[in-house]
Amino acid sequence: MIQLNELSKIASGKAERDEQERLERERKYNEKQEKEYREAIENLEQRLKNAALDGKNKLRIAHFSAFTGRNVSDRLHKKRGSYGNYYVAWNKSVFESDVIENMQGNLKRVYDYLQANNLKPRVNYWTDGGGMDEGFELVVEW
Repeated sequence: MIQLNELSKIASGKAERDEQERLERERKYNEKQEKEYREAIENLEQRLKNAALDGKNKLRIAHFSAFTGRNVSDRLHKKRGSYGNYYVAWNKSVFESDVIENMQGNLKRVYDYLQANNLKPRVNYWTDGGGMDEGFELVVEW
């Protein structure tokens, strides 16, 4: 017959394995986040240069729909994940300042990068004009 101390060892082993698995998932997630952030910055720098070479004075970095949570911009967005990496907490965001305050994940890191490099990112409100869709976009103008 199995002893209580053996059952305890089995249970504690399961808890340790679960914790190791959680730490491994978190490590992989963080590595993926870091890689995507580096790629986003490289991509962003090239997009800024290309826009300037094309004679433009503005670049839209990211575009968000408040109603659907749709995100349409390259390499900055992820589906809402199990680690709570939401880009903007839409249920709290009403004004542009709220969007900035509630930014998270790689979008927040990109915004901070733009700020630190004196590129003066702005958050603009947009609407389709018919009340069907609205949201915010992150832009850099020069």
